Amino acid sequence: MNKQLQESVDIYQCLFKLYPDAVFLETIDGHIIECNEKALKMYGYTKEEMLRLSVRDLVHEQAAGIVPESYSEENITQGVFVWVSGRKKNGAAFPVQYSNQRITVNGRQYVLAFVRDVSEHYWSKHDLHHSGTHQTPWDNQGIPILSLTWERHGDTFVLIGFDDRAITSTKSRIQNFVGKSINELYADRPDFLNDFKNCSTSLSIIRRKTIYRLFTTGQEVIAEITYVPISANLVTTHLEDFTERDSAEALNQSLVKGSPVGLSLVQDGRFSFTNPKLQECTGYSEHELAELDPHLLVHPDDRHLLLGLLDRTSHINLAGKPIEMRLIRKDGNITWTMVTATSVFYRHKQAILIKFMDITELKQARQKLDELTSLQSSIMAAIPHAVVVLKDRIITFANHAVESVFGWRPEELIGKSMRVLFRSQEEYDQEGKRFYSLIENLKTYSMEFTYRHRSGHDVVCLTSVSWIKGTGEDDITRIVATHTDITEKKRALERLQESQRVLSTLMGNIPGMVYRRRPGKEWPVEFVSEGSLDLTGYRPSDLVDSKVTSFSQLIHPNDRKAVWEKVKKALNAGEHFEIMYRIIRADKEVRWVWERGLGIYSPSGEIVAVEGLITDVTEHKRAELALEKSRRQLSLHADHLDVLLEGVRTEIAREIHDELGQILSALKMDLFWLSRRIPEGCSDMIQKVQSMMLLLDSTIKTVERILVTLRPSMLDELGLTAAIEWLGEEFQARTGIVCEAVLEPTPERLITNDKISTALFRICQEALTNITRHAQATNVQITLKTMDDQIELQVSDNGIGISNQDEKKSGSFGLLGIRERVNLLGGRVNIAGRKGKGTVLRVRIPLQ
Repeated sequence: MNKQLQESVDIYQCLFKLYPDAVFLETIDGHIIECNEKALKMYGYTKEEMLRLSVRDLVHEQAAGIVPESYSEENITQGVFVWVSGRKKNGAAFPVQYSNQRITVNGRQYVLAFVRDVSEHYWSKHDLHHSGTHQTPWDNQGIPILSLTWERHGDTFVLIGFDDRAITSTKSRIQNFVGKSINELYADRPDFLNDFKNCSTSLSIIRRKTIYRLFTTGQEVIAEITYVPISANLVTTHLEDFTERDSAEALNQSLVKGSPVGLSLVQDGRFSFTNPKLQECTGYSEHELAELDPHLLVHPDDRHLLLGLLDRTSHINLAGKPIEMRLIRKDGNITWTMVTATSVFYRHKQAILIKFMDITELKQARQKLDELTSLQSSIMAAIPHAVVVLKDRIITFANHAVESVFGWRPEELIGKSMRVLFRSQEEYDQEGKRFYSLIENLKTYSMEFTYRHRSGHDVVCLTSVSWIKGTGEDDITRIVATHTDITEKKRALERLQESQRVLSTLMGNIPGMVYRRRPGKEWPVEFVSEGSLDLTGYRPSDLVDSKVTSFSQLIHPNDRKAVWEKVKKALNAGEHFEIMYRIIRADKEVRWVWERGLGIYSPSGEIVAVEGLITDVTEHKRAELALEKSRRQLSLHADHLDVLLEGVRTEIAREIHDELGQILSALKMDLFWLSRRIPEGCSDMIQKVQSMMLLLDSTIKTVERILVTLRPSMLDELGLTAAIEWLGEEFQARTGIVCEAVLEPTPERLITNDKISTALFRICQEALTNITRHAQATNVQITLKTMDDQIELQVSDNGIGISNQDEKKSGSFGLLGIRERVNLLGGRVNIAGRKGKGTVLRVRIPLQ
């Protein structure tokens, strides 16, 4: 029995030594009878001094009421931590969390207390401030730097005086600036000039918080400038340095946001501030919490507790006893929290600082645990890690956490060899020898090791090992090992590393430059891939935060305005943007780039960044410009050829009309004369002459048709409308296809360019030719009309309909000719066909 008792004592002493928090064993009346090394280091006492104290002696006098003189059922926290202010031996105060619970040992009752130093996460009512745009009132103002006196001289103010602080802070340099005007000293700050004007005009005090550069020394500080009008012609300015205070404010804001405890400020019945931890705990965003009644966040059965807490803390400055209450998450789930409240002064008004500590897991564990009856169960329940005690490599003790870590119940492991937790006998032998050799030299040792779960899968644990040397008759060494399951943490780390590797590889192989830019002056670069060197000639480090140059400065000056306008339009619409523009590389070479980007927005809709890709398209752009130049040259050449062709046609038509026409007319006259002189009775000769006259008439008609084809005289004599009308009649007479012409007389009067008339006539002529050859139509309609400053020609039929394949055939020279004529005149052509429904050709040409 004594041997088992000694073994238990050894185990408890080892746990006292390993426990990361201060541990005290007290009597019911509050006297300390035992503590661990952590407690001595935390408070600065020796062991002898500590055993003469009570826990109340370790608490600041302003918070001593939280720790009772003697313990009863009402003042036991039952393992729940409360916030108090601790006091060290040297009198220094520091924030701690205090927890206690009653235990029974050998029939006597004691109190087991745990104290946790939370200095790193501490906050105070004077440091807490809202993260919005309004500044929190501070007890101290900025540090006064100097006061200056200015006198109006015409339209400006001139420095005429200064105080002693100005001499000290500027090392007497201020004397060199007397007589200088604000236009000289603040030439780069038009806002200061306006402040002087407004102050003297309205005779009102003006304050401005800004980055201020001392014109005497060039030093930049965060300052508040106060303009005080003495009269309409005399103004004094007072400068206070807020650099240290604002830096401290930013640090405090970071601590509040990074606190592991949910924090909120309740003012006028609403949340005026909530930190990220509380948002995570409730599932609501900061904006949603600001709109939510705090009472609705609490479970209906616990709302009276919140009301009582707020009423109790409205007139005190110290936190009262913590209260457990349930919060209703956004998803409807319940979160158990430990709540304390403190009255603070915030933005010139009374407010309540409420702290929420998530104790959901603790509540769930408390419901599953049996009533604590001994020191052993109390300590084991407080340790969330698997604890195993070994004697000659045999497990003699295991706490309940071994089941969650290794899958074994404690009673199943006790009496077994540690081998059951190893993956192989070889590993067991090798690591066992290493453990023992390390422990003998170091006494305690921590390492990561992979064990085997009961189900067969691997479990990675952070193992802390310590050994207990036996005393007296029991000279056997025992090993105490604490195992923390870090399997998921390791997997998450491996996934993160792999993801980072893949991302790095991907970024490095993307042709071009991937970037992320944040709002601000010239939109500074936050991240840029390695491709920036090839693209711009600058390394990523040169572009990040504009260390060498900003990316905006790389954009060609002639393109900057157009680029920014297009980006701004896309960001305002929440859309992607694609731009092609020029940049000037580090070596002054101009390159064309293509950029595609997208704005990144906060939940409130504010732009927080722009991310995108930029690639070099210089060669593509050069090819595009060369192609465009070639097209323009080809168009000019085609226009010239068309003019030449029309001239040749007109000349040929004139030659045929003048020469061949006269010859045919003379032949006809000669045949007529000959027919009059043939003697009667020569029927064969008369018949031959008549046949020749018919053939001559047919030849004359053929010549007339050729003349019309080459250059219809009516196009020059009667105009476009009459020529198209004749073309339709001739088409109907020649093919038998009904042709209807709907022609407005107006277009003809508006056409001042003969090229337009000729082109429309030729297009109509070609369209009718195609209908004859391919359409199999029975009806054709020609429409000519004006539309605003354009003239439209439409030729439609009811034939078989042109297909996309027919339209795109390489041998469709007629359609190609139509498009070329229209392009030369800056017009548009559209050809649409439906199978069995016919084809519509629509041409629009500008009149000017």
